[in-house]
Amino acid sequence: MGTRAPGAILKGCWEAAPLLDADDIIFLVGNEKVIREGLAASGLTEQQKTLYKIVATTQVVEMDDSPVEAIRNKPDSSISVQCKMAAKVRRTW
Repeated sequence: MGTRAPGAILKGCWEAAPLLDADDIIFLVGNEKVIREGLAASGLTEQQKTLYKIVATTQVVEMDDSPVEAIRNKPDSSISVQCKMAAKVRRTW
């Protein structure tokens, strides 16, 4: 995780809310507790909060993990789950 993460990442997600249409969805992938706390402190309206869907993960890729080994050995990390989600969306195009 970056030196300002997850706060800076979540802040960017909250700042995007006014730019979204009512049928847009932002998937927030990662530690559910951290995401829920961030969403609660976001200052978003209840309507804006409905634009965000949490996809909880249980594993973390550490800075010293080999990228290849992390993908192979941590299938429930945010990066692995995001890649799987992107692959599914790609197949629907």
